[in-house]
Amino acid sequence: SIVDPDSPIPQQLLKVHEYEGVDVKRVDISGSAAYRGLLALNMGLKIVRTLFPRVKSAWPRLIDVICTLRDARALPPGLADLDDFADSDGNVLPLSVFAKRSQKKLDDYYKGVNDKEEKKSWFRMSFFGRRDRKDQDDQVMRPEMSRREMTANQKTLLQVSKRIGIEKIMVLGENAKLPLVKQSVSGFLESIDKTPDKDDPFFEQHQAFALELAARALLVDRERATELLPFFLPKFETICSRISKEGKQIPCPFLVERVVVTILRTSIHLFQVQQLRPKLRGSLYLLPKLPKGPFVSHVADRMACGLAIILRSSFQLYKSPDDWRFTGDIFDILAMYKAARGLTFDGIASTIEYAIPEIQTEDLEEYEAKLKEKPTLSLLAASQFQRVLFKLARGFYENDMTLAVPALVCIEKTYKHMVQLTLIKQSSEDPDADLESVPDKEVWYKVALALYEVCCSPDHEVSKQGFEACQRHFVGIFMEEVPDEKWIGVLKAMTTNQPPISSPLSRINTFSLLGQMMVRLFPIMSVREKNWKDLTEITKNAIIISDENMQNSYRGEPLFNYTVKIVANIYTQMASPNFGGEKRYCAWASDTFKKALEKNGAVKNKTKGKEKSSGDKNSATSKGSDGQ
Repeated sequence: SIVDPDSPIPQQLLKVHEYEGVDVKRVDISGSAAYRGLLALNMGLKIVRTLFPRVKSAWPRLIDVICTLRDARALPPGLADLDDFADSDGNVLPLSVFAKRSQKKLDDYYKGVNDKEEKKSWFRMSFFGRRDRKDQDDQVMRPEMSRREMTANQKTLLQVSKRIGIEKIMVLGENAKLPLVKQSVSGFLESIDKTPDKDDPFFEQHQAFALELAARALLVDRERATELLPFFLPKFETICSRISKEGKQIPCPFLVERVVVTILRTSIHLFQVQQLRPKLRGSLYLLPKLPKGPFVSHVADRMACGLAIILRSSFQLYKSPDDWRFTGDIFDILAMYKAARGLTFDGIASTIEYAIPEIQTEDLEEYEAKLKEKPTLSLLAASQFQRVLFKLARGFYENDMTLAVPALVCIEKTYKHMVQLTLIKQSSEDPDADLESVPDKEVWYKVALALYEVCCSPDHEVSKQGFEACQRHFVGIFMEEVPDEKWIGVLKAMTTNQPPISSPLSRINTFSLLGQMMVRLFPIMSVREKNWKDLTEITKNAIIISDENMQNSYRGEPLFNYTVKIVANIYTQMASPNFGGEKRYCAWASDTFKKALEKNGAVKNKTKGKEKSSGDKNSATSKGSDGQ
């Protein structure tokens, strides 16, 4: 209907239950002609409220009306909002780029309509009045409006919604009869998997809200959820499979985002229901197949937050290997994105903190008793967590080392737990068996390399944490239990991966660790001739590192002094008759290190004063700054 701006809103008519028999002498009907559309909406919603169970063919129209009221910000906030995830501090996650674009498309449509029409329908005029560009952008970011910001017509619409109790129509509480709920959910979901017209400005926002109303009906009661979930799953599969091919433009990405959020919410609330668990798994397994670049990168924070909640609350229900492989796969994908990396780690770390006992004991019976107090992590679970933790420790994801130390703590904790679980299993299978300190050599080796990567950090404090963790990992075992090839792999990693020369304190840590390991391992490994070739390569590379350290630092500086001290200790130890190992080989290695000191003027009385340890061509700002 056409609005006469001079006509009053017929407030008294809006309050009557039926128009027939209205006493016009007692009820002010001024403005009823101009606002006949508002009156029709008011009475129509009252009829729906009264005869709601009989609404069948009118469902699409009813949903359109409710969604359009939401467009006008004329629904109560609790009803109009889309439930979303919050970070660990309780802050709702920022709108995704998909949400902003979708809302902007809708608002721009209404603004365009208003710009073209001199006279507007009452409903459009009530909300989509003229706004400057800044206000339009604000509206995209802030879908809710304060009462002060609302127009008089918006306030009237909101009053109509509240007076009718529209939330009681749309929110199907636990007391609603199941047939009515099924009918309503089916109506809400009817169109969400349809392909809209390309330029339809309403489809995404309206279908996202219809999905939200359906999800609320599903989640309010676990018992009836078994009857309602089958309405959702085919829709999820259709929508996700439609966009699963990488590189294609994503149709209706905001609606897909809301589908992903709904998949996560259903598992958060319903994974404990055994009957529903296989179906929920099926919907979760759709997530790793979604295209990463054009889609996942923009919603990774929401995915990480939801999956972290599911993991922490339901990890004890992950029984099959597929559950844990899925967990490792999806967290590995999400950690690629900065917005999701911290949330991914929080989910893993909080689960480790809860599930692994805080007990310092080597007594297997004591540890096993502690495990029985609450659910714990299996070997497979711990190994899948370590997949992501190793990469966080190495800065694999975008060279981001900010979580290296927290990841290191979790790596150590999961490794100790895995050792205890393995020993408990071995002991139960053969009580008389000799138990080793390193029951799984491959896991030990992977942990060793990850911890050393932290030691290589240019940040001295991070490097120090890695250095201390490596010492615990290497020294707290019987070193002979680790095969020679694993030790050679560790030593080669130490000699080929060094911090940059511009991080002298970190260089001290890595070279000190290398020196300690050579002194401990050469007596064991040099007795076997098959190792000589590798040990020779390691020795030569260690000499190169010592040369770089001394040639790129001044006498009196920590890097120079500690390198001299470490090299002197190595050659002194290897030259000792009590050193062990193959004597001739160790004598050669000792002499090689001594010559390195002599070459760099580090032997007593060779060089005095604060000079460069070698020629100007090896200054700290010239070649050798990379420490490779």
